[in-house]
Amino acid sequence: MTPVCLTNDELEEILSVVNKRGEYGAGRICRMLAENPCSITVNINQGCSVGNISDVVRTRINPLILDLGFYIACVMPPEIILNRYNQKTGQHYWSFYKHDKTSKAYFDQEAASNG
Repeated sequence: MTPVCLTNDELEEILSVVNKRGEYGAGRICRMLAENPCSITVNINQGCSVGNISDVVRTRINPLILDLGFYIACVMPPEIILNRYNQKTGQHYWSFYKHDKTSKAYFDQEAASNG
């Protein structure tokens, strides 16, 4: 899995389906990740005013953008990210990815198990 940088046209296409009712958390996440691939969880929380990134990505963004050839996912960092108190966190890196047949099969399985 390799994070991708979106072109302006790709971002606009994604925003056109995600922001049907205005730009809220989902649109802000898309815009931030297009400009800052591999963003850390806390930066998205603070920059986009979204508490549960996973829920927004899983329920609001990915179902809409998968047909456009993209999805958002998080990956574990190579080293644990520490908070300002020098404590271990469960933060991840978030990015856009292009989907292929393998990732499509993964999302189909996930939808079936959660549906």
